[in-house]
Amino acid sequence: MPTFLDQLASVYAQILSLFENRIFLSIFGALVGSIIGGTISALNMNRSNQLQTTLRLFDEWHSSDMRRYRHNAGKILKDEKDISAVYYTLSDDDQHSLSMVAHFWEKAAILYLKKATTKRLFKPFFKTLCYLWHDLLFGTSNNPKHFGEWEIIAQRMKVLARVI
Repeated sequence: MPTFLDQLASVYAQILSLFENRIFLSIFGALVGSIIGGTISALNMNRSNQLQTTLRLFDEWHSSDMRRYRHNAGKILKDEKDISAVYYTLSDDDQHSLSMVAHFWEKAAILYLKKATTKRLFKPFFKTLCYLWHDLLFGTSNNPKHFGEWEIIAQRMKVLARVI
């Protein structure tokens, strides 16, 4: 027959077992909650970063410096369709204008293709402009090798124009 001390030890063991299970469940619940909360927070942060990146690109495109570069590049490219042929005959300022516009589109293409921008805003902001500037900078040639050192930018803009 179990003694009082044996019964007390048995009750104590059961209480201790319940307590350990509660601690385990508490820790497990906190861990699962942290993982879910962290995932939701990371997704929201990613969306916020995409939105901010898209808005920064939009602001850069409409900045006073970029407006000047676009104006100069547009005047140069109005009659000349081969950027690689005309580039080295231009003044430093005109070369800089062409480079700034072309490299803006290279950056926009990379950010879009790496999903660092939000598609919902990128398309209405840049789709028509991308087609326009691709044709101005590179004409309608389908052979990117035609552009010499500008080949990579031409390829990226072509892919960007195709996907947006």
